[in-house]
Amino acid sequence: MTFQSIGDLVQHFQTRRDTARMTAQVARLTDELGSGRKADLAETVRGDFRPLSAIRHRLTLMESFARVRAEAALRAEMIQTHLESVQTAGRTAADALMGDAADRGAGLSAAGETARHAFETAIGALNGDAGGQTLFAGQAVDRAALVAPDDMLGDLQTLVSGAVSAADALSLVETYFGAGGGYETTAYLGDAQPLQPLRLSESDRVALDVTALAPEIRATLAGLAAGALIDGGVPGLSDLERARLADLAGAKLRTTEEDLIGLRAGIGAAEDRIDRVDAASAAEKASLELARGRIEDADPYATASALEAARLQLETLYAATARLSDLSLTRYLR
Repeated sequence: MTFQSIGDLVQHFQTRRDTARMTAQVARLTDELGSGRKADLAETVRGDFRPLSAIRHRLTLMESFARVRAEAALRAEMIQTHLESVQTAGRTAADALMGDAADRGAGLSAAGETARHAFETAIGALNGDAGGQTLFAGQAVDRAALVAPDDMLGDLQTLVSGAVSAADALSLVETYFGAGGGYETTAYLGDAQPLQPLRLSESDRVALDVTALAPEIRATLAGLAAGALIDGGVPGLSDLERARLADLAGAKLRTTEEDLIGLRAGIGAAEDRIDRVDAASAAEKASLELARGRIEDADPYATASALEAARLQLETLYAATARLSDLSLTRYLR
């Protein structure tokens, strides 16, 4: 029968406890080295998680604002792109319409056709969307801003059919596109209320509230529509009056281009504000992530050194245990 003294039992349990502790330490350090994260955050923060929770909450909030800024930047960029299309359409039509009325003759029909195509291009741009939301329909982002260009020109042809002078025809077209006219009541399909300002951060907001009801857009469409009507749209006009209407429409488009540039400048200012807020937010985010990393991240060099030390310590314990277990009085007496 084998007997163990109390001292032997104490040594046995002490060895088992040391082995378990060192094995757990090696496992923890191995996990930290692989994941790059500290395994015991409670020990790191000494039980006070409030600073870490505040950092995490702030970063989550900043991610939400970052998504809004990304959507705002895309919307502003697309508004600029589509307004540029409207501006280019107006310039193209103006170039075709302007000239000496007496020398144009049959060229008026070609100019009218160019203006008609430009009008269609402008309507298509104003019905554009970004991310599935229309850009110029106010809060009605789920539908087009305007009716089809042929429908609008059909209404205008009926309206100006009795005009006998270029000035009368242009006046009627401007009335249609003016406040309370057919453009506002039947051609515009969007919401009269513009989009609410977008919140870029706790203290910054930006308004991207341009709609197809903007005066600059109405005036441009009026010039394009008047030019499009030259090609048989006003049967009561003589060739001379048609030429005069072409000049009036072209001059109007020259003027409205400056207005469109001003409208686009406002969108450009909004884009600049989005960029500035985004840059400031990126700097703050980097600082917060660095602070979070100091708490959560494991130093790879320190962790590797500690792991090597723990491994050597465990191997030493195994070696010592093996040597002790191999000792016996019988072997010693031999």
